[in-house]
Amino acid sequence: MRRYWSLAIAAAIASALAGLPLATSAASGGVLVVGGAEGTSVNPGDTLTGSLTGSATFFNSTSGSTGIVCTSSSAGATDSTNPAEPGTATESLTSQSFDPASCTINVAGTRSVRSITVDNLPYAASIADNNDVSPAAVSLSARSGPIQTTVVVVTIFGAITCVYQPSGGSISGTAPLDSSAGITFKNVQFGKTSGPGLCPGTSFFSATYAFVDASQSGQAVFTS
Repeated sequence: MRRYWSLAIAAAIASALAGLPLATSAASGGVLVVGGAEGTSVNPGDTLTGSLTGSATFFNSTSGSTGIVCTSSSAGATDSTNPAEPGTATESLTSQSFDPASCTINVAGTRSVRSITVDNLPYAASIADNNDVSPAAVSLSARSGPIQTTVVVVTIFGAITCVYQPSGGSISGTAPLDSSAGITFKNVQFGKTSGPGLCPGTSFFSATYAFVDASQSGQAVFTS
């Protein structure tokens, strides 16, 4: 960021005038930082934990309200690379879970959500800061198997299992720059790959997760 470099130059001049050696930190200036928009870089190997902001929804259309709403969900990731901005940080999404007790469903013929399981983890994740063009582009792609979610729903006929995969094979989201607002997925389209007729053929997923760096005292993660 221009402000960051201006501050760095000013600090260098002040240090030289004082006759003191300038200490530079290799741990600042990454795409992902903690402690503020101009904070210390997330380190490769750091453990990141995310919590749901608001609700996660699985609706049968982009403008509808029929489907599943969950208010409790978490995610976990490990940072792989975090270059200086502009650049692309990479991560491994190691966990994502939904608390079924927080989920409600209003699909005709259904009663409750028994479980929502994210399959075939870990996924590869990337956050691309394209020269301070906001927001940063976020992408999730498969590693050991396809991106997939298995939903078990209790119906008037008993429990059914519905399996979904993203229509394009990967998932795209956004992250605002200079912010700890987190990563947002909006109307990501999933198609049913197996399940009876009570399983909607299409599901659109929306959610926002805010992350903290558990390896750096649980400080909020910013996209710089």
